[in-house]
Amino acid sequence: MKGKEIFLDDIRFLQSSLGLSEQLNGVETNNPVMAGRFRYHAFLNGLSMHATDAVEKQNSSSVLELPAGLSFNFMFSGKVDYSFADRRYALEPFHNQTSCSAIVNNSTEIMTRAMCKGMRVKKVNVFVERPWLESRCQSPDDIRMLNRVFSQKRVCNWLPEPSTLAKAERLLEINHASNFSEKLEVEHLTMQLLSDCINALNRYLDEHAGENKQDETPNGSTLKQDIDALLNQHLSLTEIAQALNTSERTLQRKFQTHYHQTVASYIKQRRMEKAKKALVIEGRSIGEAAYLAGYNHSSNFVNAFKKQFGMTPAEFVRTHCGLRH
Repeated sequence: MKGKEIFLDDIRFLQSSLGLSEQLNGVETNNPVMAGRFRYHAFLNGLSMHATDAVEKQNSSSVLELPAGLSFNFMFSGKVDYSFADRRYALEPFHNQTSCSAIVNNSTEIMTRAMCKGMRVKKVNVFVERPWLESRCQSPDDIRMLNRVFSQKRVCNWLPEPSTLAKAERLLEINHASNFSEKLEVEHLTMQLLSDCINALNRYLDEHAGENKQDETPNGSTLKQDIDALLNQHLSLTEIAQALNTSERTLQRKFQTHYHQTVASYIKQRRMEKAKKALVIEGRSIGEAAYLAGYNHSSNFVNAFKKQFGMTPAEFVRTHCGLRH
């Protein structure tokens, strides 16, 4: 298809405006990355929308740290390969019908997206961060619903309702949103599309309740967030409990009740996630990543990393920095 040439700087603000950390691999910065149409709109405090109808002009990949939130993708045509939570997926229509895919991320996670030269991608994405959703909860039922949605990382796919699809198509059609009325329309449609998608996601979870069943946490998210805020200090469990004005025993009991996991295993998991980011986003060495994960010896870190993720740190770097179609 013919269209405007789109360079790296034209799309870089998508990540930077969301505060996302990104590492690009194999991109020729002097040449266009796409040709066609690409539009992006950021709204207040963690909601955004972007629409693409373009042909990819390079073979490359990007690795970014995705914050906790929901990413809804409407795929009209083309295919996008990506890796999320150490598993590979593809965004593409179902049997020539536009599909909707929800990426549910309950904590910061590494995501890799591949670009394939010659692939025409026509899609609409709505992304919302978890705090944005939490700030709009009006009742305990809303909180329980949100905690259920975020009970685990997952990818869900379905065929959207015609009324929902019409909203996504309209967002794809609006070329520039250069005037006041169009900008209001884009924001209004994005809000409506987000509402439709969350309702559809809840229906999907109801229909698949017997699959991937996991204990839900009605009130525990704040406890995890408080612990996350202390991880960089490399405190002991006793010191973490003191910082949270509780006893170690009480902290252990509450955490186990809410999350069915020990505090120590959660801290290990989160520090490993920071190490993953350091390896593929920041380009740190294995030794530096080991220190961030709390290991004094790289060999112990490598063994623990492989046990948790099923691959060594070096294999993880190769997987995420070399993803291609």
